[in-house]
Formats: sequence, C-alpha cells, structure tokens
Amino acid sequence: MRRIVFFHQILFLFIFPVFVLAESAQFRSGERVKVLISEYKEPPAEFVAFGKVEKTAKPETCLDASGKRAFAENPLPFTAQWKQEGTCAQGIADATWIFSRLQDASAAQNSIDTLYKAILDSQLELENLTPGSGFTLVALPRGDFEEKVVPKIQQVAMQCVSSKMFSVGVSKSVSVSIYSPVTSAQAKQLAATKKDMESLFNALAAPISKGESYGYVATLYYANKIKGIVNDLKAGFALITPSAQQKYFPALTPDQYITFSMTPTPSVSCAFPDMGKILSQFDIILEGTALDTISVTLDGHLIPRLCAPLRVTADGMKDAVKKVGYTVHTMSSNVDYFFYETSNRKSLKTLDDRKYDCKPGDIASPASSVGADGTLPVRKSTVTPADRRATSDTTLEQSPIPPPQSVEDITDESIFDIVSVDLKVNSSDGPVEIAKGDHISVSWISEGASRCRAMWSKNDIAKSGTVAGRLSKAGSFSIRAACVDADGNRADDAVVVNVR
Repeated sequence: MRRIVFFHQILFLFIFPVFVLAESAQFRSGERVKVLISEYKEPPAEFVAFGKVEKTAKPETCLDASGKRAFAENPLPFTAQWKQEGTCAQGIADATWIFSRLQDASAAQNSIDTLYKAILDSQLELENLTPGSGFTLVALPRGDFEEKVVPKIQQVAMQCVSSKMFSVGVSKSVSVSIYSPVTSAQAKQLAATKKDMESLFNALAAPISKGESYGYVATLYYANKIKGIVNDLKAGFALITPSAQQKYFPALTPDQYITFSMTPTPSVSCAFPDMGKILSQFDIILEGTALDTISVTLDGHLIPRLCAPLRVTADGMKDAVKKVGYTVHTMSSNVDYFFYETSNRKSLKTLDDRKYDCKPGDIASPASSVGADGTLPVRKSTVTPADRRATSDTTLEQSPIPPPQSVEDITDESIFDIVSVDLKVNSSDGPVEIAKGDHISVSWISEGASRCRAMWSKNDIAKSGTVAGRLSKAGSFSIRAACVDADGNRADDAVVVNVR
C-alpha cells in the first residue's frame, strides 16, 4: 500500500507536466543528432536526425553581418553564451535519457507483476485439479533481464546547421539491463518448440488414429521427443491456466504462446504398451500407479492413444507452475533492480536541483541570428518541440501552454522532504493469499528516511531491500515496516497476508 507519493511520481506530476517522451528514435553510434529544447528549459529534449544534405559549421557562421563584426571584435561573449547553451541542452538531454530508463523500469516491473499474478491465480485454480478430469495449460515466454542497446546523446554543443543555430550532440550506444517480457532467446525457443510439436504430431497422429501400436524402440524415440518438449516448456516458459491467460494476457495471439492439454480416454487402448518401462528411465516413479490412456492436444493438434500416469503428470505440472512462480518472483524482487531504479531517480533529482545546468535565456531559437547589439534572441515559441511536430501538418491554432510549476514552488512545499515507505509482499500491496509453509518475499523502498524498522527485526533495517522467509502458521498476519526522517516524521506501511 503506497500511502505517501514517491519522489519519482511527484517529479512526473509536478516538474514534468508536459513530459511526454519523443518517439524512440534509433541512432547509430557516432551519429550527430539535433537536440531541440523548449523555451522553459525543462525536459523532454527532442532528438532529430540530420537531413541528407545538412552539415554543421561553427556557430559564428550563423551570425548576420553585424553579428559577425561584433564577433570579430570580441568573440568571448559569444563563445561563453554558446558554451552555456550547449551545457544546458546537455543537462536536459541527460534528464530525458534517465527518465526513459525510469519508464523502462516501471514497465518492466508492471510486466513481471502481471505475470506473477497470473501464476498465483493458476496455482489456486490447480489446487482443485483432479487427475481424472485432465487439465489444460498455456505456456508463454516468462521473460527475463537482457541487455538492451539504447542511444544516449553526449558532447552537446551549439552548431550552425544549414544557416540555423542548433544544439548538436553525438549518439553513443549504451547497453542497459532491462526486463523484457519475451527475450530474443525465448522467442527463438518458442518457434523451435512449436516446430518440434508440429513434427511430433505429423509423425504420430496418422498411424495412431489407424489403430497401430509401437514397439520398445519407437516408444523410446517418441518418449524422448515428448520429454524434450516438456523440458522446453518448463525451462523457458511460464505455465498458467487458460482463464489466467484470458484475464491477464487477453491480447496475446496464438503464435505467442503454446496450449497443451491431457484428457483421459480409458475406453481406448494405448498405442505404446512399453511406455511403463521407458518412464522408469526418466526417473518417473509410478508407485503402483497404472498408465492411463490419454489424448494430448498440442496447439490444437490432437494426438490420441498416448500413455502417461495422469496423476503423476498432473502433480508434475502443478509443481512446474509453482517453481516458475518462484523464478518470476525472484526477478520481481531483484535487489539490483531496485538499486538501479533508485540510482536513476537520484541522478534525475540532482539534475533538477541544478536546473539542468541552465540559466535564464540559455536556449536560442534554431532560426535566430545576432542583432545589431550582438546578442542572441531567446526562443519565442510557447510550445514544446513535440507540440510543434504534432501540429506541423495542420492549420489548427494552439493556445499557449502555461509554464510548468517552478522548482522553487515545489521546494517551498517541502515535497522532496516527505518521508515515505512502500512495502510489498510477493510484489503485491495485498492482501496476499498463501498456503501454510509457502515462501514469501518482502521488499520495501523508502524516500527521505534516516532510519527504518520492521516487525521481523529487532534492529534497524536497510532503507530499501528484500528479505525472504516462510509463514508456518495459518491465520491472517500484517507485515509492517516504518521509517522516520531526521525531524521525527514517520511513515508506515503494511501488507496483510492470509495463510491457509
């Protein structure tokens, strides 16, 4: 439960009221990029690629005749102002890049939390599963952290581009670790598994439907094929129920997941009479359980007359769903991930405290030229670069956008000094439902705190972190944490955990 608004939410709502990131442009490493800044010297910057015939020249090339005379007599005021303008544009470009990473972090956490909720719902649904009724599961890539190359604009300086003054930077490819709902490796694995299932169906379906049976060698061959598919599903995929898929991932198309089901068909003879001998080689202990004749459906392809111990198979699927839940939750509670986000938020606040290294009148209009007095006029537009681009193809007039609330106003309200703590159990604000003895993970993050305490520790705890444990008694419990700042202001948070 988030009782006090976090710093990064305050930053978004108050400091960046029109902070809509420009379209994610991809620039080659070393490519020069124009950096457009609004007159208010606030993020976001807009990064624009050079035209095919555009070239850069020294900034004094853009001066008119009187400006060039003034520059020749005393270049220092000009160079000092251009340097300051470049520094300002660089600060806003840096803030834009950091905010993009924070948006990546927020989207990643939302993706992980959604998948984890789907797995928890599936676990509850499968608790009532009876092997005799069969089961259906959906396998979809569970995502993971992977390296993502994103452009970062550096070395920003004022340049003359086609007779207009621009802030110009150089793109640098930076590798960042971010969670992806489907990694490139998982996408390849999904396609390969679908191909393997198609091949298996083509090999088995026709002979089995004709009533043929297979001997030991053929049974071993196809059992290994099936084992490989099952291991693929367990290794790189999250297993959830169809109802959880419809609830949490309704927009997925069939090519983005795999469905498989097992249905008992006791009135039909098994086409693999030697399957019991084979399963013992796979460390599947039957414990007196007879093999069931089942029909298996793989992505809509029906393969009848297969043999499997349905009870053992159903229990194995339940266990697989639970295990992948632990894996997904570990990603959600990754301590490095929290520190990564916190570090970016601190960097963004530092830039804001410095007003992005800008001064009044820093940013000059791209079309500006030096007047007779040797000064550069400031940008006159009352809209942001994104606003100009959005209306460039229309004749509608835009009313001026009011200036954003100033940093001084926010500081006077002491928004940055508010102490807060956000506590989660299993990545949820609660209530959380678990079975007795199940593992839980408790994560928390605070802002403006000088010290924190929690119910599970007799001593102070870290201001942000993660702990894990289990609840061995049934009942309803409140997991609590509290933090105070240097002035004694206190913030509390709690999550209710119901243990069955």
